Amino acid sequence: MNRRWAWVLAFAPSVSLGAVGGVAWWLAPPDLTPRVALLPSMVAGVGLAGGLLLAAAWLERHLASFRFVTRRTEWALRRLAPSRGTAMALTLVTSLGEEILFRGVLLHAFGLVPQAIVFGLLHPAGRRGWSYPVFTAVSGLALGALVNWTGRLAPAVLAHVVVNGVGFAAARQGPRSRTM
Repeated sequence: MNRRWAWVLAFAPSVSLGAVGGVAWWLAPPDLTPRVALLPSMVAGVGLAGGLLLAAAWLERHLASFRFVTRRTEWALRRLAPSRGTAMALTLVTSLGEEILFRGVLLHAFGLVPQAIVFGLLHPAGRRGWSYPVFTAVSGLALGALVNWTGRLAPAVLAHVVVNGVGFAAARQGPRSRTM
């Protein structure tokens, strides 16, 4: 399989879900009334991203299931060898698309817990990677709570961009030394 088709297979689900979310948002925009000023909201988004990254680092160090997914994901991204520009574009597009769908549309249509469960289920990692969808669902809870608290989607998008961006950057750096 050539690299172009590998890219399509790897990122089409996130981009497609984002497109669905964008259409749903356009047809029936959620009632987002800002409750927290923009700057503190964005600071909270960066703080949440830091917390999620610290939790992921801890899980990678202490849970073989999570470490398996991290290594497999980094390996796949290294094989795809995205340019810096491609990695940045994919980070922005997938993060924005997923946040529009999950925290922009599904959060307001179905509530905090259901959108988080669907978010986790749509990040499968197989039996060996069982912990990743759980982590992703918990992340969905945190991102949804941030949107509910601030009344803004932007902080969740920023948090998602930071987390995905760090993931792309780690994959570009190549194998890391790990302690068990």
